[in-house]
Amino acid sequence: MTRTVLVIAENLFLLPAIDAQIKAAGFQPSGAKGQGIVEAVRNQSPAALVVQLTAASKDPLGAVRQLRSDGAQLKVLGFCDHELAPLMDQARRAGYDEVVTNGVVSKQLGAWLRASFPA
Repeated sequence: MTRTVLVIAENLFLLPAIDAQIKAAGFQPSGAKGQGIVEAVRNQSPAALVVQLTAASKDPLGAVRQLRSDGAQLKVLGFCDHELAPLMDQARRAGYDEVVTNGVVSKQLGAWLRASFPA
């Protein structure tokens, strides 16, 4: 059974690299398909959630707070521009397991997935 990674991202330049990292780690990328983050997680039961923290239309901080409040056990990684350190701190406080820059997510997401889900 293929494990899925739900990706919430509005940065179209990063999506191909993110998808490639996910597939290389042996996972299947998935999108929200018009749903909010919480609804998509509930419907898809992904192994992990990867969220662009600046995807304001999806309320990335509030959604993860809600998921954690509901007891969701999935791994959550958030990413944004390196200039947004305050937003990165807010994400950590909201319950993100890992918060990284755009450059790191595009190059090291696969390694994070493999470390988070050892074979």
